[in-house]
Formats: sequence, C-alpha cells, structure tokens
Amino acid sequence: MRYLTKSRFKLALECLTKLYYTKKEKEWADKNNDDTFLQALADGGNQVGELAKFYFCNDPIGDKITIDTLDYDEALDRTNAMLARPGKVIIAEAAFKFDNLFIRADLLVKDGDTLFLYEVKAKSYDPVKTNFLTKKTGLPDSKWESYLYDVAFQKYVIANSESGRNYKVKAHFILVDKTKASAIEGLNQKFKIIKDGKYSKVKVAQGTTAKDLGPSVLTHVNIDEICNRIIYEWPVPTDYGEGIKFVDFISKASSVYENDTLVYSQIGKKCKDCQFYTDDSDDPRLKSGFMNCWTKKTGLTEKELKSKPLVNELWSGNAGGRSFVEDLIKDKKYFLEEVEEEDVAPKEESKKVKDGLSNLERRMEQVNRVKNSDSTSYFDADGIKREMQKWEGHYPLHMIDFETSMVALPFHKGAKPYEGIAFQFSHHIIREDWSIEHKTQYLSFKQSFYPNFEFIRELKNALSNDNGKIFRYHNHENSYLNMIYNQLATYDDAPSD
Repeated sequence: MRYLTKSRFKLALECLTKLYYTKKEKEWADKNNDDTFLQALADGGNQVGELAKFYFCNDPIGDKITIDTLDYDEALDRTNAMLARPGKVIIAEAAFKFDNLFIRADLLVKDGDTLFLYEVKAKSYDPVKTNFLTKKTGLPDSKWESYLYDVAFQKYVIANSESGRNYKVKAHFILVDKTKASAIEGLNQKFKIIKDGKYSKVKVAQGTTAKDLGPSVLTHVNIDEICNRIIYEWPVPTDYGEGIKFVDFISKASSVYENDTLVYSQIGKKCKDCQFYTDDSDDPRLKSGFMNCWTKKTGLTEKELKSKPLVNELWSGNAGGRSFVEDLIKDKKYFLEEVEEEDVAPKEESKKVKDGLSNLERRMEQVNRVKNSDSTSYFDADGIKREMQKWEGHYPLHMIDFETSMVALPFHKGAKPYEGIAFQFSHHIIREDWSIEHKTQYLSFKQSFYPNFEFIRELKNALSNDNGKIFRYHNHENSYLNMIYNQLATYDDAPSD
C-alpha cells in the first residue's frame, strides 16, 4: 500500500501535484535528494530529537524506548505491544495507521487514558515573543503553519487509528528554548553526527543519562487547541480549492497518492521553489515536473518555456503582501519580456530613495534588460563615485567577511541555543592606488574550543593599525560583533583584555 505519511502530507500542502512526482527518482528529477543544506538542517533536527528523549526518560537507550525498524507492519506491532504495557509508557517513533494514512510520532507518552503526542522541532522558541498565530487573522503564522498542520495530521491519524481511538490525544511541540543556557560544557558533542554513507545519524555519548545533561534547553508547548481548530474549523491553506476543510483535503491527498494520480494544481510563485526540475547536471533521462506543470497550464511547449526568462524570476523584494508573479500569471503573462510598468507599479507612490534605484525602477531594470537582450549587470557608476569621495583620507580600506555557525545545541557552558559561533574571518585591504592585499585571516581548527573571544581579539589586532575605513560584507558581520560584545559583558569566562 502507498501510505500518505506526514512528510507526504506536508508535500501535498505545498502543492498537491508534487505527490505524483515524489519517490520516483528514476523518472522525475528531485533536487532535494542532493541538497546538502537540507541535510545539514536534518542533522541538527536529529540531534534535538535524540536530546528530546532525555526530556522524558533518564536513560532512553538503556530503556529501549525507540522503535527503530523501518518496516511499517513491524513498527505498528511493536507500538501496540508497548502501548499494552501497564502504567506510564514512553515511546519514540511510535507508529499508527488509519486507512492509508501512516505516521511515526517523534515522542508519545501513554498516561492513563491519554496519549500525549510530542512533535520535536529544532526551531527556536521564546516563551515571551513567539506566537503561533497571527494577531491580524488569528490563523497560523506562515513561519509555523506547516509544522502546526503536521502535528494536526498526526493527531488525526492517532485518534482514528485502531490502537489510538480509545484514548484522548493531546498534541504538543517540543522546541529549543532560546532563553535557556546550557548548564554543561560540550552539550552538542554528547550527540555527535556520524556519516553513514549518503546519510547520517546521531551517536549519543556512551553512558549518557538525563542527569548528565543538566536542566534541559528544550521546552514543551501545548498546541492541542490549535490542532483542533485546524482539524475541525479552519480551511486548509491550499491553492487546490478555496475553503476546503482538513478532513476533505486529507481524503483527496490520500486518494491521489494511493492511486498514483496526477492532479494539476495552480502554477504560481510557489513554482520558483519547486524541487522537481532539471538542469544541465541531471541525467537526461529524468523529466522535469516543473516543466510538465507549466506546459499543461500555459499551453506552451517546453522549448518555448525554456527559450526566455519566466515571470517567476522577477525580483519581488519589498512588495508587501502583493505577489506580482501571481498577478502576471492570472493575466496569462508568463515571460519577463511581457511585463509592462503598470503591471509592477506600486498601488501607492513609494518614496524615492536618496541614492540608487526605487523598487519599481529595480524591477523595470530587470525587465528592460530582458526585452533588450542585455545580459550585463546594472551598476550605478555615478552613485559609487559620490560615495567614494567620502573615503578620501581613510585609506587603506579594510574588507572583512565572517564565516559563522548557529547550532541548536550549544557547544559551550553558558551559551544559549542558536547563539552564534564565529570561527573564521578574512581580511583584505585596498590601498589608495587600488592595489589589493589579503592581509590577515583567522580560522579556528580546535576541537571542543569556543572560538568567539579569540576571534574578536584577532580581528581587533588586524584592524587597529591605522584609521582606514572598515567595510563589512553584509549586516551579518555587525550582528555577530554586537552578539560577541554582549557575550564579553555577560560570560563568566570572558577575557577582560
């Protein structure tokens, strides 16, 4: 049976058509299969997932709370056997099935007549600032929407499954609390990521118990009422149809997936992020789901669509809630060369920026260069000359660029989740005669070493030899310098020099 799992349900929320393309690696190209960034995110999530087990169990490895089989039927049988045990029961990766819906719950606690469902996410949470719903509409915030629907789907399956229907089901998140500091040194390294061929897994330090980890940097949040409103009240956020309810959408998605049906949803700005596309690096035998949808919806051939830039390449920054791409597609304008100024003009006149292009001018620069077959980049020569006049007497110019990392589980005692680590900078100088030199750099190779304070000391030494102007690569550098400044003021082991 082709089960609609929670990952495939999430895919259906993105675009119902994707259910047809997924898991067909030999037929349809899927860029997510080789996405190293997504793998890195998964690695961090797996670390948090292993830590979360200690939130409920002092020794989850010794107590064997995890159902680690990949076989659907075996996972269901083992879940039922564990649920049959008397008293309170803790299960990681508990399996439930309802019709052709199948889920694995990150953590499940059976306590009396209630199943407490916990979805573990490596997302940062601030108990004061984080809101799952928007103040304006009262509906799920876009940052949390897919996660909330994921948990609602799990609750729905468990509550209707043969093994779960006799229990009350209460839904929760387990999140990384960014206000909590690690009480131990090297928390991250208690959960090492080990590469296993193409994939990776988390190896927990031998003998680790909850007592060794100190107070948890994780927290649990009850989202049961939100899940109930998703299941019974709110329409599903999908472009497949307006006002479709949760149960009806699940019925449609499960039928589409089980029967391997190709259902075309609307094309739009979402297509820019579609993973089912081909490029020159792909096996020529693989097909593009993106092109399959666009040829169907536009009536154009693949050759025609590939011949010119499409409207979903239009720069859409600072557009507010408006989607120029959606508007253009509704008007059957599929190519950038078809765009006119009135198509992308703001409804209200925006303030002219002091220097550089306005938002409208920037969009029209892109459009007009396509129309004129001009592949050169735009460069504001006059603007840069005016700016450079301000640099006179401030040479050499110092160019700095940082490499940093933000991890869910801190390396350093006293550090908070997702508190940045600065481990490398490069430093180039430009002299008044425009000669360029790679002047200094810093790179930390030391294991189990917190580099931020050494990093800032070396940067200070590199930039303190003259009065030249300092140029950062982006706002990112300023953010990290401010963060380290605060760390110097608050960390017990911060250097005083």
